Amino acid sequence: MTTLSHSTRGARRRERWTLGFLAVWAAGASVVMATLMASHWVALPRPERDDPRLNASLASLPRDEQHARWRMHHVLYAECGCSRRVLEHVAARARTDDVDEIVLLVGEDDEFARLCRESNLRLEQVSKEQLEQRFGVEAAPLLVITDPSGATRYCGGYTDRKRGLAYQDLATLARLRAGEQAAPLPVYGCGVTNSLQAALDPLGLKY
Repeated sequence: MTTLSHSTRGARRRERWTLGFLAVWAAGASVVMATLMASHWVALPRPERDDPRLNASLASLPRDEQHARWRMHHVLYAECGCSRRVLEHVAARARTDDVDEIVLLVGEDDEFARLCRESNLRLEQVSKEQLEQRFGVEAAPLLVITDPSGATRYCGGYTDRKRGLAYQDLATLARLRAGEQAAPLPVYGCGVTNSLQAALDPLGLKY
């Protein structure tokens, strides 16, 4: 019967400890990565087009009663990189004179304010609580389009795939103005409300 030497037993114990540590580290790293990427790779909740809170709150925003227009509401979050990219896209692209565009911004950010000011985008600032309680919105960026009568015709995302840069806001508006329907695109971005942030990031690594 062969007896293992003390050094051999010690080497095997170290090997088992190392393998165990690597397994725990890999599991922890997977949890961290999944938490950090969750809101960017999973479609986030959005209100329905006929949500009464959403429609009532949009209707309460100042409107030029003499000139009924289509409206594009860009719901953005100052701490969300996806929201920043959407605003940069909106500020850089062409706009039409008979469509009002409003940025509903959660939080404060000088760069957001500058882009809105230089692009003649109306800026309305709201708190997280107001966004959830008044508008029924929990995540950003979110696009809401209303027709000249004030009816919500679209409530959804800007792109059809995760991290996509092919924004479809103008194409969606064009279909609606042509009398067509526009199915809502998924919302990819960031949780805004405290409850959604806690659900997406229970470890508090991102929010």
